[in-house]
Amino acid sequence: MNIVFTPEAADELEQVLERIYLVSPSGAKHVSERIQKILGYLAAHPHAGTKSNRAGMRRLVVNPYPYAIYYGLTEDSIMILGVRHAAQNPASMPDAG
Repeated sequence: MNIVFTPEAADELEQVLERIYLVSPSGAKHVSERIQKILGYLAAHPHAGTKSNRAGMRRLVVNPYPYAIYYGLTEDSIMILGVRHAAQNPASMPDAG
């Protein structure tokens, strides 16, 4: 399946990596590489994430890092809705679909 980022999710990912980079450039590289691996896994296994309380939204944690990818599924795509620190409240996530 194709992975597609909403503009908001792309901005969130960029902000996450920028915050990490300010503290640890190598840390930002490791987190970025892990997120890319998780996205590859997600493309092959779109139902890997757990269902959230919001209809149509799933969540996949970026272990061992404390980040989560929030996404929704369409017939042919995985729509990335957010990339956030796992401690952030998902209630502010946009609706799936």
